[in-house]
Amino acid sequence: NKKSFKVVCKSDEDQPCPWKARVTHCTRVHELWEVTKWTERNSCMQELDKNDHRNVTATMISNLVMTKIQKKPDYSVTLIQEDVKKCWKVDVSYKKAWQGRKKAIDRLYGTWEENFAQLP
Repeated sequence: NKKSFKVVCKSDEDQPCPWKARVTHCTRVHELWEVTKWTERNSCMQELDKNDHRNVTATMISNLVMTKIQKKPDYSVTLIQEDVKKCWKVDVSYKKAWQGRKKAIDRLYGTWEENFAQLP
C-alpha cells in the first residue's frame, strides 16, 4: 500500500535470504518515513561472490571511465574492470565492462551508424 513498503533481498530462489525491512509513512510528520522492521544482517551477500554485480550498469561504468577513454581510446576492458573494483569494490563481467566502454566511446565519438551516415 502507499503507507508502507516492504523491502526484501533479491537472492536466488534456490537459496532465499531472510533479510528484509519495512518502511512506514510517519503520521506525525508527513514528509518522513520510518523504518519499522529491520533484519540486522544480510546473510547471503551472494552478489559480492559473483563475477558480475547486478546493480552496476554499463551506463555507470561508461560514466566512470569516459575521461580515461577520451585521453586513451584504447583503454582496455581489463583496466575498466580494475577501475570498477577499485571505485565500487565489486566485480563486473568482461562483457559488462566492454558494454560500458562501448557506451563511453559512443557518447564521445558517436555510434558506428551515426558516423557511417555522415559519409558522402
